[in-house]
Amino acid sequence: MNEVVVNIRCEIIEEMKEHALQEFPNECCGMLSGKEDLIDGISRCTNQRSSPTEFSVSPPELFQFFRSLRKQGRDFLGIYHSHPEGNPAPSRRDEEEFNYPDASYWIVSLNNGLASVRCFEWGRAGFAEVPYTVRERSDVAVVLSPE
Repeated sequence: MNEVVVNIRCEIIEEMKEHALQEFPNECCGMLSGKEDLIDGISRCTNQRSSPTEFSVSPPELFQFFRSLRKQGRDFLGIYHSHPEGNPAPSRRDEEEFNYPDASYWIVSLNNGLASVRCFEWGRAGFAEVPYTVRERSDVAVVLSPE
């Protein structure tokens, strides 16, 4: 069985962590883009729910994101949000409200001010954690596997 490995630039991981810390105690959220299988773009979004336990991106913000992808010839590759004080795994609400089965799903967990990042994909049985490869600016890869 081939295991999916998601590729992401190191600066995108750092930007997701920074966004989560800045929005604390509320959840942050955003969209990820790239070319083919490398996530190298991030678009911070406003959590219109302003909540520590849920997020929602407004339809106009989503429209603008997808419109800019088309103009730039880029691919939609993922969604991220934070769990400020919760479990770094998709919640029941995350599963119920997930609408993009082909996108990677990232959760930034904040525990005692330290940010960690996990990646998931949607499958027949719901979310499953997947390993990801962090690409440095020099294209040297560091593989991070699920714990």
